[in-house]
Amino acid sequence: MARRGRKRKITRFKIKSEVSNNILALLFLTLAFVLSLSLVGLSSPTLILVSRQVIHLFGYLVWFLIFSLLISGLFFLRWRRLTLYLNHLVGSWSFLFTAAALFHQGEVGRLLWKYLKSEFGNLITFIVFLSGVLVSLMLLFDLSLVEVIDDGLKLMNFLLWPVRGLKRVAQLWWKLWLWKPQLRADQTEKESPLSLTIKEKGAKEKVKKVELKGIKEEEGVELPAWQPPDLSLISLVTKKPADRGDINQNKKIIEETLASFGIKAQVKRVNEGAAVTQYALEIAAGTKVSKIISLQNNLALALAAPQGRIRMQVPIPGESLIGIEVPNRNLELVLTSEVLASQAFQRSNSKLVFALGKGVDGKLEVADLAEMPHLLVAGATGSGKSVFLNNLITSFLYKASPEEVKMILVDPKRVELTLFKDLPYLITPVIKDADKVLASLNWAVEEMRERYKQLSEVGVRNIEEYHKLMGKTEMPYLVIVIDELAQVMLFSPNEVERAVTQLAQMARAVGIHLVLATQRPSVDIITGLIKANIPARISFYVTSGVDSKVILDTPGAEKLLGKGDMLFLPPDQASPQRIQGAYISTAEVRNVTNYIREKYRQFLDYKEEVTTAFLSSKVVASTSDRISGELRQAIEVAISEKEISISLLQRKLRIGYNKAARLVEEMEERGWLEAAEPGKKRRKVLLSSLDQIPS
Repeated sequence: MARRGRKRKITRFKIKSEVSNNILALLFLTLAFVLSLSLVGLSSPTLILVSRQVIHLFGYLVWFLIFSLLISGLFFLRWRRLTLYLNHLVGSWSFLFTAAALFHQGEVGRLLWKYLKSEFGNLITFIVFLSGVLVSLMLLFDLSLVEVIDDGLKLMNFLLWPVRGLKRVAQLWWKLWLWKPQLRADQTEKESPLSLTIKEKGAKEKVKKVELKGIKEEEGVELPAWQPPDLSLISLVTKKPADRGDINQNKKIIEETLASFGIKAQVKRVNEGAAVTQYALEIAAGTKVSKIISLQNNLALALAAPQGRIRMQVPIPGESLIGIEVPNRNLELVLTSEVLASQAFQRSNSKLVFALGKGVDGKLEVADLAEMPHLLVAGATGSGKSVFLNNLITSFLYKASPEEVKMILVDPKRVELTLFKDLPYLITPVIKDADKVLASLNWAVEEMRERYKQLSEVGVRNIEEYHKLMGKTEMPYLVIVIDELAQVMLFSPNEVERAVTQLAQMARAVGIHLVLATQRPSVDIITGLIKANIPARISFYVTSGVDSKVILDTPGAEKLLGKGDMLFLPPDQASPQRIQGAYISTAEVRNVTNYIREKYRQFLDYKEEVTTAFLSSKVVASTSDRISGELRQAIEVAISEKEISISLLQRKLRIGYNKAARLVEEMEERGWLEAAEPGKKRRKVLLSSLDQIPS
C-alpha cells in the first residue's frame, strides 16, 4: 500500500489592513509629488512627456488632480491629526471629472460633455454637470447647498475687492481735484474726541457740538457702532492633542471580554472625543442590554481605564448601537476661541448663543439660551463650573452689543464674577449681598410684568415679534446669572423660590432668562418647583449618584472626569449628551473685559432701583428696632463668646443650620458683627454688652 504523501503547506501573502492602507497612501502621495515636479519641469524628460499627456487629458484641472491624489493618500494614511472620510475622497474625484466636463477642460472633459450632449442636449447637460460640481463640493467640504453658495459669493466678493478699491480711489480723486468745496471757518475749530458736529436744516446753518455722555442719545446723536472683540484676545492658551492609547487594541479587548461572558458583539465605529473615546458597539439579536451594563466594571478592568471607570450610553441616540466611553489618558484642551470661530456660532442669529465645547463625536457644540429658556448648572468644587460661567458670559460679549443684551450677575462668594464688573452689559454692579439678590429677583418679576404690558399694547405675543416691529434696542434680552444658588436660598428660601419660579414659568416670552449654578445639588436647594420649570440642565462631576439624580434625574454625573467634562441635557432630549467643556483662562477673560471697558465706557448705565426698590419684607423688618427672642438669645451668646459662627450658634441654642445662618445674617445687617471674610468662619462681635441694643 503506497504511503500517502504529506500535504504541502501553501505559503500565503498576508499583511495587516493597516499596512496595506499605508502602502496605498505612499503610492498616491508619491504620484502627487512626482506629477508636481514634472509639471514645473524639475524631473526627467520622460516624466515631462507624461505630464504633457496628463495636461492633455485634464487641462488646467491637472493641479486639482494632484490635490485629489493628496486627498487619497491622506485618506488611506489614517493620520489621527488629519482624519479624512470617504465623502472627502469621493468629493475630490467627482469634482475633478464634473468640473472638467462643465468647463471643457482636457480630452476627458470634452468627451464627457460630448457624450451627454448627444443624449440630452446642451441645457440638460449643463444642469447635470453643474449639479455634479455642487454635490462634489458639498461632499468635499461637508457643507450644505446654502453654505456652498454663501461661501462662493464670499469668494467672489473677495476677488472683486481690487475693482471696488479702484472705484473708491476714483471717487476720492473726483472729490479732491474736480470739486473743491470751500472750507468754512467754523470747521477749523478744534473739537473734543467725544463730540459731533451737527448742521441744522433751514435758511441759516447752525453748528452745534453735542457731547456723547452715557447710554442716552442727545440731540439725535447716535452712539458709536458696536464691534465685537477680536478673537485674538482669547487665543493665548496652546492646545495639546489627546492621548487615546491604542484604539485597535482596545477594540479587540472589548470584543474579547464580552465574548468571554458569552456575548457576541462587534465595535462598528470609534468616535474620538476630547475627554473620552467612544466605541460604538453592535450586539447580536437576542442579547439583553442589562447584561452588558452589568459588565461595566469588568470592561474597565480589562481596558485598564484611567480613573478606573467607564460610562455606557445605551443606546446612542438615533442608532441601534451601545456607546462605551473610555477616558483618554490625556485630555484634549478645547479652547473657547475655536468654538467661537466655528460656523455653528458665527452663523447663529440668536444673541444668546454660547459655546459649550466638543462632543464625543469630535464636533464643536454650541447652545442657545433663548431656546432652553433657562439653565440649571451643578458641579462639585473644581469640576469646571466657574470656567463654564466665564465661558457663557464671554460668549454673550462676542455675540451681542450692550443695547441688545443686559445682565444681572450675582456672586455671593465675591470672587468668581468680579472679572465682569463695570461692563456696559450690566444694569447694576455685581451683586454680592443676599438682601440685594432677593431685591433684584423681585425687580425682575416686576420688569417681566411691565414687558408683558408693552407686548399687549402693540399686539404681539413674544419678544421676537416685538423686535421685528420695534427694534432690538427697545426691549433688550435680560440674563440673570446666579453663581451660587445655595447661598441665596439660605437667606430666604421661600421668597427666593417664589421669585425664581415666577420668572421660570413666564419670563421666556419677554426675553428674561435665568442661569442658576450651585455646587450643592440637594433637594432643599434645587427644589421640585425649580426643577419642574427649568428643563435644561448641565451637570459637571458630582460626588454621588444621588446628586446626579437630583440635577439630571438619572445617574451618570458621578462617573465624569472633572476638568470641564459635563453632561448636557437639553429640553428636547431624554438622555444627556456628554461634552468636554470649552476652556477660557482668567487672563483671556480679563483681556476681553478690559477691551470693552476702554472702548465702550459710554454705554455704562446702572439702575439703582434694581437692588433698592423691591426689598423683601424680611429685610425691611430687620432694620426695625424690634428684636425677637431668638435674636436676643443669639446676641447674648455672641457677646459672651466675643466671636460667633453658624456652627457655634447651632450648638449653643440647639437649632438647625438654616435658622442659625439667618440669625447670623440678621446680626450682620444690624451692624453687630463684622462682615464675613473669605476662608474665615468666625466673625468678631462689635458689641460689648446688651445695653447697646434696644429692648
